[in-house]
Order: sequence, then C-alpha cells, then structure tokens
Amino acid sequence: MASKNSLKHGLLSRTIILPNENQDEFQELSYELGQSFQPIGRLEEELCAMMVTDIWRLRRVNNIEASILTRNIFLEKAKRAEDRADSFINSFLPSSESISNKGAHRKAQKEAEEATKKATSDATLIGAAFLHDANNDDGMLKLSRYGTAIKRNLFRTIQEFDQLQEKRKSIAAPDTIDIEMSPS
Repeated sequence: MASKNSLKHGLLSRTIILPNENQDEFQELSYELGQSFQPIGRLEEELCAMMVTDIWRLRRVNNIEASILTRNIFLEKAKRAEDRADSFINSFLPSSESISNKGAHRKAQKEAEEATKKATSDATLIGAAFLHDANNDDGMLKLSRYGTAIKRNLFRTIQEFDQLQEKRKSIAAPDTIDIEMSPS
C-alpha cells in the first residue's frame, strides 16, 4: 500500500524528485547542506543525503498543504458562483425556466468556470493527488502526520550525524598529555 501512496503524492517515494519539482533546486539544497555539514566518509555522506531528502520532503508537505487549501478555496468560490448563477433562474414549472438577469447570470457562470479552472490547475495537482489518495478523508490530518514523521526522522538523522562527527573529531585529535621530563 505504501508503494502506491508514494506514486500518488510522493511523500513516501523512493524517487526523490517528482515531475512537478525542480531538479536544480534539489541539487542546490544538496550542495548547500553538504557545504554546511562538511561530511567526511561514506556514512556521513549518507546521513547528509538523508537530511537533504527529509528537508525536500518537508518542503513537499508544505507545498501539498498550500495546494490543498488553494484548491479548496477555488472549489468553494466556484460553488458560490454557481449558486449565484442559479439564483437568477426562475422555475415556474419543471419544464419551463427563465433567467431574471441574463447578464448577472452569465457573469456568475463565468466566475464559476474560472474558479473551477483554477481549482483544477497544475498548481493544485499535487494537493488533489494527495486528497485522492486519502479518499478526501482527513487529508490534512494525514498530511500533518507525514510531516511530523519526516521531521522526527530529520532530527534523529541530524543527531546521529552530530554524534558521528564528534566521535570522528575526538579520534582525530586525541587529548594532549603533559609529560614532565627531568633533566638527567
């Protein structure tokens, strides 16, 4: 199940960069963290790579959250505009309808179409994918849990990295020992 989730919203993905994400931004993040942490050896490099991945995924969580909220805002705008358009339709009998204010009706329909278009744009695609995966059931709660798990993993990795660097530095620079030599 987790492998299917990773393909839908990318939070558990083995592929770090999704098609809607910027490879150059990822490389820049990787370079900057490498410069900041200065990993030495394979293990430190792997831990640094894990930190890069976790930070990238935290950014994705933030993007998904913004996408979901943006999508929901435009869907609500579309619904309201459609309701406004419907308010100009007078139904006397089930088979006969007339529009009381054709200009206002047309304007409200156009607003509804524009809002629906924005709600289904590429900018909201990752949020829609996440909500689809979550079956629209507590999607934001699920997203929050993913974010929390990623942060916890990031902080644990940073702690492991720091401990490994401290251990390496203590081995490389042993404590000095004072030796007194008496004249002979």
